[in-house]
Amino acid sequence: MIAAQNISQQGFTLVEMMVALLLLSMITIIGYQGIGFDVQQWHKGEEKTARAMERYQAGSMLRTKLSALERLGYEKNGQNLLAFQGLSDSIKFISRFENTRQGGLYTCLVSAHKQHKRIELRYGLYHPENGGFDAPHNTRMTEIMSGVSMLRFWYFGSRDSGQERWYDDWQASNSLPKLIKYRYTLTDGSVGESIIYVETAGV
Repeated sequence: MIAAQNISQQGFTLVEMMVALLLLSMITIIGYQGIGFDVQQWHKGEEKTARAMERYQAGSMLRTKLSALERLGYEKNGQNLLAFQGLSDSIKFISRFENTRQGGLYTCLVSAHKQHKRIELRYGLYHPENGGFDAPHNTRMTEIMSGVSMLRFWYFGSRDSGQERWYDDWQASNSLPKLIKYRYTLTDGSVGESIIYVETAGV
């Protein structure tokens, strides 16, 4: 009876303690890795959300400016043309800025900056008597979207009373395109595309 009590009071052996500590360490490591994985997934989710929001804001800005671009004419080389120049990689047009300190009409140029990998909007006050469409004053720049490797435009309409179809460019014309399609490729390989209806095309 005395021998049994002595055995029960001995407690854990060294081997048992080592095994218990080893199991505790393994559980701690697994738990830490799980937390680290959850944090990584959280950060990835935040990045995706921020990226989606940036795309939405960029599309909203382009849609706002291009859908209601101003239908203004100017003279160049003896020709009366509309102040709109659409190339395959850029668009130049006249738009009204309501939320700037200095309101009025602005000459706008949307293009992709290859070196900085971004879509940017350059704009300057439109002065018909001082170069007008071709020479805006006090040009400023705002970034529309970052991480962009390629930007492409197409234009749909009847150019100079021709057949309605898609064109790769829209220059030196007395009409505006009805639709503007743009496609961009991001540095991660993903692609975005949208079509904008030009409300002032039929005015």
